[in-house]
Amino acid sequence: MCGGNPIRGSPPLPLRPDDFPPFSLPVPIATIEMESRRDPVLPKRYRQGNHHLAMTGGNVKGIKRLLFLTFLLAPVVGWSPAAAAVQDAPVAVYPGCEAVSGDDSAFFECLRKASEQGDPLAQVNLGVLYEKGLGVPRNMEEAVKWYRKAAERGNAEAQANLGEAYAIVRRDYSEALVWYTKAAEQGNAMALYSIGVLHANGLGVPRNYAESVNWYRKAAERGNPKAQNSLGRAYDYGVGVPQDQAEAMRWYRMAAEQGHPESLDRLAKAADGGNVEAQYSLGMMYDKGHGVPRDGTEAAKWFRKAADQGDPKAQYTLGTMYANGQGVPQDPAEASRWFREAAVQGSAEAQKDLGWMYANGEGVKKDDVEAVKWYRKAADQGDPKAQNNLGVMYVTGRGVPQDYAEAAMWFQKSAAQGDTKAGESLKRLETLLKARKR
Repeated sequence: MCGGNPIRGSPPLPLRPDDFPPFSLPVPIATIEMESRRDPVLPKRYRQGNHHLAMTGGNVKGIKRLLFLTFLLAPVVGWSPAAAAVQDAPVAVYPGCEAVSGDDSAFFECLRKASEQGDPLAQVNLGVLYEKGLGVPRNMEEAVKWYRKAAERGNAEAQANLGEAYAIVRRDYSEALVWYTKAAEQGNAMALYSIGVLHANGLGVPRNYAESVNWYRKAAERGNPKAQNSLGRAYDYGVGVPQDQAEAMRWYRMAAEQGHPESLDRLAKAADGGNVEAQYSLGMMYDKGHGVPRDGTEAAKWFRKAADQGDPKAQYTLGTMYANGQGVPQDPAEASRWFREAAVQGSAEAQKDLGWMYANGEGVKKDDVEAVKWYRKAADQGDPKAQNNLGVMYVTGRGVPQDYAEAAMWFQKSAAQGDTKAGESLKRLETLLKARKR
């Protein structure tokens, strides 16, 4: 949102070219859109727009709105400076060239020989070496030549790389779409994402935000972090899909956990702005060490912020941190308090753990009736551990009249979901009942 808080509001979207007041452009719209992806200082230019654009003699308001739109599309699209996926991807260790993989020149020669024998895997990797300038001077024409050879032999990575070359280097979007489509049909995530890019910008196809989101989703579900970020932005702004901050934060988190810097930045800004989903997501990232250094104290901080706003997931997780002394001092009473906050909102996990606290007198006064009450709530929601624990209470007659049939029913429900303890308990109970019949 051009330097603003992504949660606290944005201009109406999407804007269309016919929304703009009349003005002349120094370059075609498509060129501005492409350049916006290559210009990391465009947000700064936008913020300084009144002064800079007024000097051009153009319509300041109209041009600024166009820059806003193109900047919006750029991060939603997220196309990086040149053949992005190739730039990011490491060169694979080619079978037979492992011994020289640490020497760029020797590795290049090994790949060249294999490529000349027609091996598509070697050919696509040779293309990457030419594109990156590893072991050989950078040469995009040679890179394209080898990508084409591998692509024509059906190599999906080469097809995607060839599409990228046509899109970014040659600006031939129709030909790019042909090769992206071939790669996408084989499930190549980068190609799926790039087709979304074309639809978002109307490059080689009519501009269609909904269709771009469809392609971003396919790539995002295959783990592509740029697509996940773009899908997050689509939900964030309501472009191509209904605006949904929770979905936006979910996709930002997936991308951020893979180290996508923009997604991490957006999560952090949203969390600072009070967005509960972002706060919870940051807490989980710090808790697991996904995309950020693992830090229990930082995780607890963000979980608390979300928990204080009533988020049951954060409340439950904060309770487990107090129960285990992770990121906070161990405090069973505080753990029970947060479990209760989440349990009354229907969290089955919190209900189960609150039941355990009552059954064992941890952080609360021991109370088997209360334990059964919370176990039952969680068990009725299908929680297998709660079902097993409720079965134990019926076997032992704690908090309820002893009832082996009822116990067996709960053990069976739990065991059917794969709980091994319930399976063992059921076998012991069946053995006991058989012995009593003799």
